[in-house]
Amino acid sequence: MRVTNSMMTYNVLRNINSNSSRLDKILQQTTSEKKVNVASDDPVAAARILKLRSYLSKVEQYEKNTDDALSWIGISESTLNNVNETIQRIRYLTVEASNSTVGDEDAEKIKSEILELRANLLDLANSSYSGRYIFAGYGTDKKPFATETTAVGEKILYRGQYLSLGGVVPASVSDSDYEAFVLANAANRVTGDKQEIEYRIGSSNQISINEEGFEVFGSNGEGLFDTITKLQLALEGETSYKTAEYSEGPPASATIVTYELKIDSVLSDLDKDLNRMLTSRAELGAKYNYLGLVQKRLSSNSTVFTELLSKNEDIDLDKAAIELMSAKTVYQASLASGAQVIQNSLLDFIR
Repeated sequence: MRVTNSMMTYNVLRNINSNSSRLDKILQQTTSEKKVNVASDDPVAAARILKLRSYLSKVEQYEKNTDDALSWIGISESTLNNVNETIQRIRYLTVEASNSTVGDEDAEKIKSEILELRANLLDLANSSYSGRYIFAGYGTDKKPFATETTAVGEKILYRGQYLSLGGVVPASVSDSDYEAFVLANAANRVTGDKQEIEYRIGSSNQISINEEGFEVFGSNGEGLFDTITKLQLALEGETSYKTAEYSEGPPASATIVTYELKIDSVLSDLDKDLNRMLTSRAELGAKYNYLGLVQKRLSSNSTVFTELLSKNEDIDLDKAAIELMSAKTVYQASLASGAQVIQNSLLDFIR
């Protein structure tokens, strides 16, 4: 087969371009420190890298969620610890008040401190984390607990609803007034429907991180604030109190019940309030421990898959440096060789 000058020129140029492309590819790899810069470099490796990156992105988000959940629960546990200490102090004062030797002056001092402790409990009930109220359910941007003066005495509001609509009131409140109050506000009472804030900590795993205020402090006549109201009435010398039992009917009705008031029964109620709070705290503690395990697993997964991504994506710099020198030498040699062929013209063949 006859080899013409144009054929040689074409082959030389093709080989120079091939060597140039190889040199450019290695330069891109060494400067980016990545094996694959475009999918065409290695389609199989590119697909594997995309999957690993996607998984690592999800793990990173799960880690953030887990950290946030741990912080939320940590703040909740710390708050409940303070609630526990406050209840214990109230219980101590109640035992002291039950002593027959306590005079009116001492009883007044105990009452004053208990009212201060009640105010402290309301502050704790409105505790927040990063501007979000931890006992407020979904409405984390508004204080969940507030007080309101009504025709039957002061009432606690939770998310704008009566925490204990038919709860403890003084015996001096007339049955008709109390019944009218309960019936008029029946639609605005806490019903116990929990609003759970859930964090996703895995592809098919999510966890509720919050305790509702009514779960911790009780509601509907069986709560901590009702117990404190009983204690306050007892220290004021009252011997009885009233509650209202609401029935939806039809027709709707409110049955007023009068109970004898004794310090011993208040102690029993405080123990129930304490147990309720401790139950919430135990649930949070179990979730905190579980999240700690999840956090370790996610951290381990992140490390393992980061190493896998590095093996598939990162270049060996020492090896790449050698390949770069080789590709540079080959390219320069091809240029030198090509110069000997391409520089010839028709005049070189005229003799």
